[in-house]
Amino acid sequence: MNYDIFVSHASEDKDEIARPLALLLQKYGILVWLDDFELTLGDSLRRSIDYGLSQSHFGVVILSHAFFAKEWPQKELDALVAREDGQGKVILPIWHNLGKNDIIKYSPLLADKLAASTSKGLPNVADKIIRAIQKNYNKCNVIKSACGINYDTLRNLLESSQWKEANQESSRLLIRSSGREVLGPLDMPGMIGTLGDRDIYELPCQDLKILDKLWSKYSYGRFGFSAQAGIIAEINGENIWDEFCHRVGWNHSKIIYELHSPVGHLPTPPPHYHIHHVDTDYINNMDRALWWNVATILARFKECTVEKSVQDK
Repeated sequence: MNYDIFVSHASEDKDEIARPLALLLQKYGILVWLDDFELTLGDSLRRSIDYGLSQSHFGVVILSHAFFAKEWPQKELDALVAREDGQGKVILPIWHNLGKNDIIKYSPLLADKLAASTSKGLPNVADKIIRAIQKNYNKCNVIKSACGINYDTLRNLLESSQWKEANQESSRLLIRSSGREVLGPLDMPGMIGTLGDRDIYELPCQDLKILDKLWSKYSYGRFGFSAQAGIIAEINGENIWDEFCHRVGWNHSKIIYELHSPVGHLPTPPPHYHIHHVDTDYINNMDRALWWNVATILARFKECTVEKSVQDK
């Protein structure tokens, strides 16, 4: 499927609720189908909506007096109900200027569903939608490391949005997959299991891809090597490191362990063997050795994706 959610709404609720909510969810990396975003002049309304409904994992339905007064939004709801009968949870209801008794009057079946309410603010609604999506997405398939590493801890940390712990676990796993040992906690100063150039060039492609897939999956594409490599590819000029730091939010600032961090903000790289003091909560864009680690890891990741493309041909 191409979208995380389809937003079903009455036109009267578009400006106040549907569009602002869709834009807010997009900031968190959620792929949203909203007619405003997808329809252009001359498009078939019915076909476009049919496509959006069929290509979205979930349907966010903004229930209001205007919604129940119109035929078209209720047809969208009927389509989502039909999908839910065969696929499990699909409908994520949002109450707008409605109470429990109103919902019971309009649709007793919907009254039984746990819903978010716009009376608590759109950030609260967006948070509940994100949590519902995270909880209901299937877990990754069996993860097979090229060097016998277990990724269950990382997956569980990412699934529960423990971004700081997941970042530290990723560094440990990268170091272990290189054949080196982690000599202590990654948030302690000192020389603790670092990566050199040769270590990075020999990182197993399979494990790099696993790390990227997990970060990308649970951040909805915001984090991971793919996101960072995409940013690097967009930068031209000589000061690539400074521009990269600016875009991912690493300019003389503490790491933000939140989903709303800039795209590419996580994961941060393990320390380079030239760095003798480690502060995993802070990145200085003057650390050129650290930049070398970032660039080398992303170069190795790109090499791995090229290898995969060649094998697929």
